[in-house]
Amino acid sequence: MEEGSFYTLFCAKFKCPPAEFEITVLWRTVSFGLLPFVRLLWQAKPAHFAPDFVLINAIKDLTSYYKIREVVNYYNIQPQKKSFLRRNLKLRMSKGRLLRLAADLFPVDE
Repeated sequence: MEEGSFYTLFCAKFKCPPAEFEITVLWRTVSFGLLPFVRLLWQAKPAHFAPDFVLINAIKDLTSYYKIREVVNYYNIQPQKKSFLRRNLKLRMSKGRLLRLAADLFPVDE
């Protein structure tokens, strides 16, 4: 891992063991009110969150907020087959929360 990457900064700030990086990012980026439902869905069907883990791994080694925002925006426009649970009930990672998390870890000069 690159020093100063999203991965290293996240794990340092939240005292996250490397083996728990992806799942910790997921829990920190789920809308708070939906967390109980997301936890139930996680227990029943963890594969539902595969697209979230793809995005988390895509930004893992990035070293700036702007690079992360670019990747998140790219994932927003990708025509993915979204399930009713992801699209309508929003049982997924919040990309807005992910960007706020990145802004907490990297300087943002706008």
